[in-house]
Amino acid sequence: MKNNLIDFWNQRHGKLGLYSGGDKGISNYENFEFYIHRLSMILKLINKYYIGKKSLEVLDAGCGKGFFSNGLFSSGHIVSGIDSSVNAISFCKENYPEIFFKQDDLDNFVLNKAFDVVVCIDVMFHIVEDNLWEKSVKNLAYHAKNNSIIIISDYIDAVDSEKTIGEKIKYIKYRNKKRYSKVLEPFGFFLKNVVPYNILSNKNSFMVFHRKG
Repeated sequence: MKNNLIDFWNQRHGKLGLYSGGDKGISNYENFEFYIHRLSMILKLINKYYIGKKSLEVLDAGCGKGFFSNGLFSSGHIVSGIDSSVNAISFCKENYPEIFFKQDDLDNFVLNKAFDVVVCIDVMFHIVEDNLWEKSVKNLAYHAKNNSIIIISDYIDAVDSEKTIGEKIKYIKYRNKKRYSKVLEPFGFFLKNVVPYNILSNKNSFMVFHRKG
């Protein structure tokens, strides 16, 4: 299942344009708006916890073709991007040479640094196997500093036993905020903010987990 999922996204990133990680059901114009909307939300959330601070170490976990990585970098932060797709990372390295990118899986990547901010935008619900999802969430915590935040998006009101949504059975599994809290609280991360996207018909939200050090 894991290799099938990686192949699916690698092919999608290879065939589609900059918004290959976006919503295929909307136009490029709407996807642009969707990307800008989420980037603005991320920057506001970071500023809430690090008022006025720049040059923060930021990890973009599941960076895709680097739209958010580049936006965070352009806002003055030191950014690293991780993604399992060879095509996506090749695109990032060619188009954003100032940013560090690495091709690897979220459940087992290793970087020799810790981060002030970890963002994972519309990625975790594409990891449909529970054991890989849990390992991936834990790995984000392993790469976070003592005083840091993790920002993850998902459908926070998903039924706990829910395995599929419509015809998306092969690549979507939503998990609610309790599931994330159960994994992250042992690492000292506690849920502090939930901010719904409130755009188009999207039901996802950003969850902000904070660990004080």
